Amino acid sequence: MTLGILGGTFNPPHLGHIILAQEIISEFNLSKLLLVPCYIPPHKMLEADPGADERLAMTELLKQYDARLEVLDWEIKAQDISYTITTLENLYGSSQYSGYCTAQPPYLIIGDDLADKFFTWKNPQKILELARIIVARRSAIAASIDFPHERAHNPLIEISSTMVRKRIQEKKGWEWLCPKSISEYIKDKNLYGTGK
Repeated sequence: MTLGILGGTFNPPHLGHIILAQEIISEFNLSKLLLVPCYIPPHKMLEADPGADERLAMTELLKQYDARLEVLDWEIKAQDISYTITTLENLYGSSQYSGYCTAQPPYLIIGDDLADKFFTWKNPQKILELARIIVARRSAIAASIDFPHERAHNPLIEISSTMVRKRIQEKKGWEWLCPKSISEYIKDKNLYGTGK
C-alpha cells in the first residue's frame, strides 16, 4: 500500500494535473494519490480565486479520470494557511490513512519549481522524516536539490492554472487546457470571467 500526496491551489485544475497524477501513479506504483487543494497557500498569492469551495468542487471532478485518485478536503475545511507538515501529521493520526503511513512513509510530490524553496517551508526537516519526496518536472531547467528525493520522469506539460485564467480573461481558446468536466463546470458557474 503506497500513498502519494499532491497539493496545490487547483485554481483551476487542468490537464497538466491529471497527466502528472497518472504518470506519478504509474512510475511509483501508488495505490492511491491524494489531491489536496489548499485554503491559503503560504508562499504565493492566490490570484483570481473563485473561492475554496469552487476549487474543491473542481478538484473532485478529477477523480473520475482515475480510480486511484482521492481528494482530501482537510486544508479547505481548516480555513487557515495550509502547511504541508500539518497535513502530513494529520495523515499519520487519521484512522483512514495511518495504515498507509505506517506501512511506508507516503510520497509527497512537489514540482521542481518549488524544490529550491523547500527549506523555507514550515518545518522542512520534519516533512523529510514523515514523507519521501518526489520532485516532478515543471520546467525544462533541472533544479539543484539538496535534500533526499526521487526524480519523476513525467513529461513536461506546458500548461498552468495561470495560463488557463489568462486565456479566459483574454477571450482566447482555453477549454482544451482542462478536462471536459472542469471546462463545463467553469462555464456553468461563470468562473474566472467566462460569463462576461
